[in-house]
Amino acid sequence: LTLVGIVLNEVLAQVLKHVVKEPRPPSCAAVDFCTTYGMPSSHAQLAAFAATLATLHFKRRLGAAAAIEVVGNKTGRTSRHGFMASMRMMDPLGTWLVGMTWLAAVAVGVSRVYLGYHSIVQVQAGSAAGVLFGFVWHAACCSCASIMRHRLEGEYSRSRGASAVERFVSWLAMRDTSLAPNPMAFEFRHTRNTSKAA
Repeated sequence: LTLVGIVLNEVLAQVLKHVVKEPRPPSCAAVDFCTTYGMPSSHAQLAAFAATLATLHFKRRLGAAAAIEVVGNKTGRTSRHGFMASMRMMDPLGTWLVGMTWLAAVAVGVSRVYLGYHSIVQVQAGSAAGVLFGFVWHAACCSCASIMRHRLEGEYSRSRGASAVERFVSWLAMRDTSLAPNPMAFEFRHTRNTSKAA
């Protein structure tokens, strides 16, 4: 779904360029790239879209980690240290990557202005469109995930009454780990437990 979102984000950027029809800044002559429209910056839009998706997915996994912490707590309430306990459950690579996506988004925006392809306003508009579409696409993906969750779990996808999508998902051995606080640790434990049981 992320790849579909990237393609749709680019389509949105091109549609916006042809609706707004704002030329690139005069500095584009230095890079000989003045024949196309500049508003919004599609590079800035893509970078902001990717950073927004990464952040929202991280936030979703963090919420799942907090729910696990609440279930494990005897009082049924989040403890004072619940947030920090949730953060400890998260994979450190994912945490680092989310931060890096925002640094990359800023670097892309700065480079588009520095190289003369866009004005600051065009980069800001692209970034705003990317963030907005990131929220919309994340909500759509979460809705699809909740509808399709049963197709990624259990033996249903292997039964004779399964749809083509369910059989394909089963053939790929796909499993929904989007709410696992640390997907790598989850896969490691699952594989280890399965091999011990065999």
